[in-house]
Amino acid sequence: YFYSHLLEGCDLSSIEPRSLEAEMAKKQAQDLSGLNEPLIDQLIALMLKDQRYRYRSSVYHQHLEEQHALDEEVAQELSQLLDTYGYPVKDLVGEAFKNYACLFIEHAGGRDVPSNLAFKEKYLPLVLEAYQQGQVERNYLAMLLDRIHLFRDGKQLFGSQLGIPFYDEAKRQQLKVEYGL
Repeated sequence: YFYSHLLEGCDLSSIEPRSLEAEMAKKQAQDLSGLNEPLIDQLIALMLKDQRYRYRSSVYHQHLEEQHALDEEVAQELSQLLDTYGYPVKDLVGEAFKNYACLFIEHAGGRDVPSNLAFKEKYLPLVLEAYQQGQVERNYLAMLLDRIHLFRDGKQLFGSQLGIPFYDEAKRQQLKVEYGL
């Protein structure tokens, strides 16, 4: 139960929102040779929308409707990117940005649970393939899988969703094998 132990006692009040300046500095800090810079720029723009109010729970809850509207925008723009490029893997966008799309898939998809789940399930095979190729970190895939299973039946595998019960150990192991984890 990896995530729940990490989050115990964390003080999240000092987390600052992502800024364009910080994201551009991250971009400039990596070797951009052979990478798709316009795609990186699109991912940065999506990250700024995705994290606009999400960075602190007090701010997030005060701006829930605004963040949901941004999440729907992110879902639409991300769908176009994924349908055009496939998953934006490390070889395409670099180490610093390889996990962004997985995070957006986890957060995006609309407020309606069936459409939200359908959005996540549509792109899960792309994320799984990228993970199997070493192009996405395991913890991002784990958060996406927990969110999918939360929407499916109110359970999780890894502990990234606070307050959500876990599957029993046999089911957790079955799902890990099914997903190649």
